[in-house]
Amino acid sequence: MNILVLDDDIDVRRMIGLVILQMNFNVLQAGDIHGAKKQLDNVDIAIIDINLPDGNGYEFAKFAKAHRPEIGIIMLTVRNAVDDVVRGYNDGADIYLAKPFSTAELTAILFSLSRRNQHFMSKTGQINWQLNVFGRILLAPNGQCAELTERETIFFELIAKSPRNLLSKQQFVEAIGHNWLEFDNRRIDTFISRLRKRILAQTNLELKLKADRQGNYYLMNKIDLLNH
Repeated sequence: MNILVLDDDIDVRRMIGLVILQMNFNVLQAGDIHGAKKQLDNVDIAIIDINLPDGNGYEFAKFAKAHRPEIGIIMLTVRNAVDDVVRGYNDGADIYLAKPFSTAELTAILFSLSRRNQHFMSKTGQINWQLNVFGRILLAPNGQCAELTERETIFFELIAKSPRNLLSKQQFVEAIGHNWLEFDNRRIDTFISRLRKRILAQTNLELKLKADRQGNYYLMNKIDLLNH
């Protein structure tokens, strides 16, 4: 996945580029429209600032959509007036993101747009759940995102790294820094119950997480780790 950052502010490009690299995506950068057009054939998603030295982001967004209809476009600007937002969408923007923004918000948006790209499909056409450890985001097969807490991220990362998608209660308790012998198991049951409900509410998909009598949790869904 190649993501272009078009902004004349080098510090902004570096900051966004770091987020993209943490997501295991490739970063392309340009400080003006001329430089961005040279790279357009290799771009899957473009993050475009509106105010540029040789024009404005609206012009490039319109140009990019005309030449690459499948490209994902995020308009990045300090403006938040209704007219600016409407123009951005009319010129091809998928998302209008106003500065300042959080890395978690940008991460969720990038994953949502990347869902449309064939690079995230397996050869059989099946799409797995995907865990972004850096952004604490769980991306469902239907393209919906669930924001995770630190403990929820640890839980899914441990399961994803397990050869059989199997995680013991003891392993999880010790991973979050508690003594297994002193820990109340009822807290884990409550945690899992709330986790299932939160994932369902945010993604409209049920997480197929099963528990056995030996104190293990087994995830029937396949999770791909996108960064860790």
